[in-house]
Amino acid sequence: MDNNNRIKVLVADDDMMIQLAHRMVLEATGRCDVIIANDGAEAIRKAQEGVDLILMDFNMPIMDGIEATIQ
Repeated sequence: MDNNNRIKVLVADDDMMIQLAHRMVLEATGRCDVIIANDGAEAIRKAQEGVDLILMDFNMPIMDGIEATIQ
């Protein structure tokens, strides 16, 4: 599969096990490139680089998912 058919998914979660679970499931499809953010502020920065889908935890340090979504 070429990169034009791949989906860039940003996973924003501060829990390392949740990050790993999301990465494993998404990458197992063979269609997703997973980008990890550990808090809402990091998610905003990484989303500005261009993503197709964001999976956002609401309860994170520094900036929670609700505040990051509003931004």
